[in-house]
Parts: sequence; C-alpha cells; structure tokens
Amino acid sequence: MNILNLRNNTLYNILRIIEREWKHLLANKLYLFTNSLSFIVQTFIYAFILNYLIPSLNYMQYYAIGMSVLTLWSFSMFTAWSVSGERQSGMVDYYLSLPIKKSEYVIGRMLGSTFRNLIYIAPFLIIILLIVGVPNIINLLLIIGILVIFGLGLSGFAITLGSLIKSVMVLDFLIGIIDIFMIRLSTIYYPESAMMFWMKLASRLNPLTHASDLLRYSTGVQQITNITYPVLYLIIFSVGLMTISLKLYISKLEGGKFS
Repeated sequence: MNILNLRNNTLYNILRIIEREWKHLLANKLYLFTNSLSFIVQTFIYAFILNYLIPSLNYMQYYAIGMSVLTLWSFSMFTAWSVSGERQSGMVDYYLSLPIKKSEYVIGRMLGSTFRNLIYIAPFLIIILLIVGVPNIINLLLIIGILVIFGLGLSGFAITLGSLIKSVMVLDFLIGIIDIFMIRLSTIYYPESAMMFWMKLASRLNPLTHASDLLRYSTGVQQITNITYPVLYLIIFSVGLMTISLKLYISKLEGGKFS
C-alpha cells in the first residue's frame, strides 16, 4: 500500500484523530497539574486522616480506589468542554475540511479521549495498586477491562454533553450539578452501609458505584456477592452512551449545527 492509499485509510485517519486528542490534553498543563495535585492530596492526606475515623474499614485503600474512578471521570469530562469549545471557535469546520469521513472523526474523538484519559491515570493507578495490591494476573486483567469499558462510556457521555450544549458557561454549570449527584450518590467516598435508604437506591443506578465496587473487588478491598450485575451494567451503560454519542454527534455534523 503506497502512502496515498495509507492516508485515505480509515484506520490511519482514526489514529490521527487519536493522536490529536492526546496532544490537546498535554497542551493544558494547568488542568493536568491541578487534577494531579488534588488526587495526591486527597489520597495521601485526606484519606490518611479519615482512616482513623472509620476503624472498621481500611479507608486508605477504599478511598484510593474511589479516587482512581473519580480521576477518570474528571478527565473524561474534559472532552465535553473540548467538544463545546471547538463548536464556539469554529475548529470543527476545519477538521471536517480534512479528507476524513465524519464517522472516522467521531470514532477517533471517542477512542482518543478514552485512551488519552486511561494513559494519563496510569501512574495514579500504579500507585494505587502498590497501596492495595492485586491478588493475581486475572484480577489485573479484570481491572484493565473495567477501566477500558467504563472509560468508553464516560467519553460517550462527555461527547453527548458537548454535542448538546454549545455555551461553555452553561456546560460548566451542568457538569457541576451532575458532579454533585453522581459523585455523592456513589461509593466513591463512602460505602453504601453509611448511606440512607434513598441514597442506596440512587447508588445502585450509578455507574460510578459499579466501577468503584468492581475495582475494589478486583484488588481484594471489597467483596461482591455477584459481579455479573455490575459488569453487565457497565457494559450496557458504555454501549448505550457510545451509540447515542456517535449518532448524535454525526447527525449534528451532517446538519451543520456545530457552527
């Protein structure tokens, strides 16, 4: 295959979009620094102090797992601001002027944002695994699989938000509201045994809960009676949002609603 055919190849085009996503995040060093500092402070200071307030639970390990899920969520939401910002700046028109299909562009955005976020949280994840440990290689593969599936779902969710909302100010407000409910009504910070009944019901419908619980199960921090339900829940969550975001994003691009 010569170079001209290679440049018209779908895989090549998608890989170029993925590369752009990675470079885009590296350009926002302040955002990287503040989120990294928050992770370190909360895991090694905040969790260390609270560990003494919950003697029945190794809170340092429990909280460290929750923070890894929260960090993945936080960086995934960066995609929503990126999509919305490109709509305002007109960069989408430039990207679509390139010799790539709309579907290639959207798939590249989704895969790029997912693996960009996973690569970024990799150092944090290694630190966490050193803290809590991993029983065996099967559990390690389960952890990686969970993060990939969940990361794809979060990217789909972020792209959907960025596609629907053009105003960055409105998007900031909406993500802030979503953060309040999604994070507080999950097992990221505390177990369901510490929740009121209505909070437990909301937690069972929260993908952040299932991702956190599965990671804790995989590292031996927490036991789950049946892992089938949380695994299926995350798969349905991710496939559903990926499908919605692909259809919505492509339809808006084709309708010229991004300018």
